[in-house]
Amino acid sequence: MKGRRRGPARCRSRRLWSPFPLLSALLLLASMVLAGCDRDSRSPGVIQASLEGPASSYGAAVLEVAGPGVVEVVGAAGTQVWTREVEPERIRFVVIQPSTGPLAFGVRVRDRSGPAPTFTIVELADGEDRVVTPTGSERIRIRR
Repeated sequence: MKGRRRGPARCRSRRLWSPFPLLSALLLLASMVLAGCDRDSRSPGVIQASLEGPASSYGAAVLEVAGPGVVEVVGAAGTQVWTREVEPERIRFVVIQPSTGPLAFGVRVRDRSGPAPTFTIVELADGEDRVVTPTGSERIRIRR
């Protein structure tokens, strides 16, 4: 065989593996682990609420709100609110509507997706500041 060199065989080695698929697999694994981590899924915020009942309008109410994560009560839709913490996560408050409109307020909570707070109607007054006897059909409507 003329023109061919004899001697030790030269081996052109081809790389059988590449670091890129391995690196990609490690990055994919790391992103899956991070996605599965238990992050704080709480979403603090204000739950909107209003008093509804058979009376044409309510001018004021003394209410109590309780529940896990209840932080404070704030006015909404022109209402004024005065609060007093009865015990942790239980607040008694007065809400007054100085003009015509709904008796609306907000409840600031640590986790909006948690269980809804419970409300107790203590006392009601109409738009003329006369005491209204609760009929039992009054309720607090919650909008998250």
